[in-house]
Formats: sequence, C-alpha cells, structure tokens
Amino acid sequence: MNVLLINPPVREEVPPVIFPLGVAYLVTCLKRAKHNPVVVDIDGNRFNYNEALKIIKKHLEKNNIEAICTGGLVTVYKYCKRLTNDIRKINPNVPIIIGGSLASSTPELVLEKIKPNYIVFGEGEIPLTNLINCLEKKIEPKDVKGIGFKENNKITFTPKEEPLNEEFLNNLLPDWDEFPIEKYIKYPNTDCGTKKSMGVTSMRGCPFRCKYCYHIFEKTRMRSPESLVNEINILKRKYSVEHIIFSDDLFTVSRKRVEKLCELIVKQKLNVTWSCCSRVNLVDLDLLKKMKKAGCILIGYGFESGSQKILDLMGKRAKVEEGEKAIEMTRKAGISIRGAFMIGFPGETKETFEETIQFCLRNNLTTYFSFTDPYPGTEIFYSCEIEKKMDLEKFVENIGEQVTLRVNLTDLPDKELLEMCDKGEKKIAKAGVIQNFPLNILLFPFFVLGIKKYATAITQSKQLGFGMFLKLNIYYLNYKIKMVLSKFF
Repeated sequence: MNVLLINPPVREEVPPVIFPLGVAYLVTCLKRAKHNPVVVDIDGNRFNYNEALKIIKKHLEKNNIEAICTGGLVTVYKYCKRLTNDIRKINPNVPIIIGGSLASSTPELVLEKIKPNYIVFGEGEIPLTNLINCLEKKIEPKDVKGIGFKENNKITFTPKEEPLNEEFLNNLLPDWDEFPIEKYIKYPNTDCGTKKSMGVTSMRGCPFRCKYCYHIFEKTRMRSPESLVNEINILKRKYSVEHIIFSDDLFTVSRKRVEKLCELIVKQKLNVTWSCCSRVNLVDLDLLKKMKKAGCILIGYGFESGSQKILDLMGKRAKVEEGEKAIEMTRKAGISIRGAFMIGFPGETKETFEETIQFCLRNNLTTYFSFTDPYPGTEIFYSCEIEKKMDLEKFVENIGEQVTLRVNLTDLPDKELLEMCDKGEKKIAKAGVIQNFPLNILLFPFFVLGIKKYATAITQSKQLGFGMFLKLNIYYLNYKIKMVLSKFF
C-alpha cells in the first residue's frame, strides 16, 4: 500500500537539526510489512506551507497514495488541522491518520476538531502497521489495538497496544534514507559545533514522574550497548557522522549499561563525540570520567529550579545540593553542562525564583528560563483544571516555545512574573559576560534578534572554543536574517 508520511515543521526560526527519528522508525516498520512509504519532510526541507501543499497534491495525483499519516508534538496541532482540511479539498476520500504525542495527549480534541479518519496513540510502530494492513485488505480495523476513530458521532478507542520489547527495539533502525539527512547533519549546532551530528534513541520511557512532563511511553525499556554501537558504526560509515546526540530523557538511568557502552566505544575506537541528558542524582565522578573517556562532551541536566520547595512541588525527587554536586563532578570530569530551568510552576514566588537565580550565579550557569506550560496529559494540566479555565482548542493552538508566557499558574500578576524572568535572565547574563568574557560578547546579536535560547545554549558549550563561538554566532545570525527577509520577498 502506498502511504504518505508527512513530517510537519517545528522551530522554524532555526535550521532543522532535530532528525525525526519517530517517523523514520515508522518508515522502517511499514517497509518490513511490504508497504511503500513515501515521505514529505516539510521540517527538514523547510518548505513553506504552499510549497508543501503543492508537493502533497502532486503525490496524491501521481503516486496513487492510499493513506496519509502525520502528527508529532502537540505544538503542531494548528498546522495539522489546516493541512488536513486542505488535503480533504484535494482528495476527500484518502484516509488520514494522526499520531505522535499530539494524538496521544489530546485524542478527543484531535478526532473532534481535526477530524482525521483515525488516530494512533502510544507507540505507533505496531498499531500503524496493523491499521495500514487492514486498510489495504479493506477490513474494518476495530480489532487493531492503539487506535481511535469516530463512527456515527461516537468516539471509539481500542485497547492500548503492548509496549515494544527490548529485543524489538534492539533490531529497529530508523530509515534515514527517506529523509534529506544531509540537511540535518550539516548544520552547526550547540552540542558539537560544525561536526556532522545525528540523534540516536537509546531507550524509551522514564521511570520518574515529574508533574510537568508528558510521557507517551509508559514503560521504561533500554536498548543494548551492542545495538547502539552498531547504529553508531552505520551512521559513521554511511553519512560520516562525527557526533551522536542521545535523544533520551534520561540516558544514565542504568549505570551498568552506560559503562558497557563506554567500554565498547573505547574498545572499538569509534572516535566520535557525543552528548546526552541525565539526572543530577544519577551520576558520579567515576561514571562521568568513563563517559568523558568515551567521547562525551556535554550533558544536559534538568535542574528546573534552585528552590527545594519548588522541586518538591514538581515531584522531581531531587535535592538542590545534588544539583550542585553534579555540576562540580561533571566539570571535574571535563564535560560541559547545559542546564534547563523553568519559572512559573504553581507555588512559585519572588523568593523561590531568587533562590534559582542564586543557584545559577553560585554555579556559573548561563541560562534562560522556560515558562511552565501545562501540556495536555501532564499532572499539572489536570490539577490546574485547564479545560475548565479556557477553551482547550485555543490553548493547544497557542502552545509553542516556552520562552513565551501563555498561562500564569502562579499567584503573581502576569506583569510581575514577566519582569522577574527578564531581570533574572539579565542578572545571570551580566554575570556570565563578566565570568566568560570575551566569548559571551559574541552572542549580542542573538539577544537583539530574540534567539536567547540558542545564545545561552552556545554559552553553555564552552568546550567549542572561541573560533566555534564566532562561527555559530555568524551562522545563526545569517539564518535568522534570511528567515526575516523571506517573509517580505
């Protein structure tokens, strides 16, 4: 069956550096089932909307497309709704399927407002393949697990599909060739500068349950070190990849697995650098030294707050002191740090935010603050009763980058919360310029153009050196200017 998979655009203000691994896994599974997947990667190719629609129309008219799949993060809701409506005008009969966390976290909203024929929730590989099998055979897919549909004005959800087991994941490689991979790996990024980089998923799920985080994967499963080394070798051989970005929420959840992976990387002389995300109480100096020896150059930590009160309210199960210890050990191991912080969690006050600012200053962390967004499906979404306070569709349509305050979950006035954030960032930035002069001076154009996220990310990656700071600064500045000019010419 000919299946068109559409990858919507995300973060259009910067180059496409996040390869759509989720879609690439779906392509692999559909091919295994003898289907013919065709990909329109709007994000990777940076097609504008009219260009994308023209390409989709061409596929529908000339390639006998029998089903369309799209979706992604909840942030693509508005785009997917517009795209679905326009596809219906071109071909009202082609089945449209929406998946990803968009469909999993807002299933009723998607079925009622976007009106696809089906949604796939949870892990999509098995449900989508089974659904396409049924459509090809013209069988009603009511027995397919992990899907939703609307029939006779009634929404129906089938039982959840079982999570993929570790053996399946160890033998599942993304199909990179159906995507403009060179466009993803060629762009400089704040993890590794101008090295060719690619994301690798080493696990699914997270054993922790922070109240602000949405979990599409309910069960934690980890790929073997051997399967990861195999994937890295393929990326090196086929695409000359030099840096691996482990795109997991919690790479170091299993110390034994990380140690074995580091051992294999060193033993096989893979000669790659890599970066990952971890948790402040799941690292120690010995492990960090092994990671450094194996090529780790940067770790992202979700500190989120420097206030123990807020950390406890978040359900972080972490201590402020553990964060400071992790910073000390990581730097001692020679690995750079990228810290994530948020402002505006329920219970936030001037005093708790000041604790966060002081945490950053004490530990020489340059950062920006994300406003807490109660994403659908998270604990704070339900505890704050978002659906009772505002129209759900309007709320979802406006979800985007967290540098914008969309909903105030604190008892502070909006103006005061915004001023707190602005003053805090300036205070930290000023200290950073003094501590890291002259490197941070190069970031001035970023802040002028409002790209503070990338300015601070580059600042945190100090191992890149002065020359790389300059290259990244010029590169992103030029990209932003082009994006602005493209709106007028």
